[in-house]
Amino acid sequence: MADKQAVNLRIVSMAGGQTTRQQTFGDVYFKGEHLYIRYLENESELGRTTTVIKISKGRIRVLRQGAIVSEQSFAEGERLGGFYETPHGRLELMTVTDRLDVKLEGGYGTLRWSYTLFAGEEEAGTFELQVDVDPAG
Repeated sequence: MADKQAVNLRIVSMAGGQTTRQQTFGDVYFKGEHLYIRYLENESELGRTTTVIKISKGRIRVLRQGAIVSEQSFAEGERLGGFYETPHGRLELMTVTDRLDVKLEGGYGTLRWSYTLFAGEEEAGTFELQVDVDPAG
């Protein structure tokens, strides 16, 4: 897949006993050895944010640009740094990934990962995410 392919995305996020579901459209593309999934998040009171999920061997990076600017990285068994920027300042984040499961073929399939998030030195919770990527149309 050299060009961008339109996809349907189903994103399920579980944290603190609550489940959030989002369905949106996006695109997938390969660049070098990395697969990228890009989508516009549902507009919130904060405004528009574009999210890019960069998938490489054993690692996922989630980059957000727009109303929200943040970066988080995930690799099973590793503690990785990131950040979340607000108009009031920058918050340093750390993730410790328990599980990272990437089952994608040709850009389609499922990503699933769970992690503990630390904001500053404080534990902010345990999260589980699943992203289903299906061809559009």
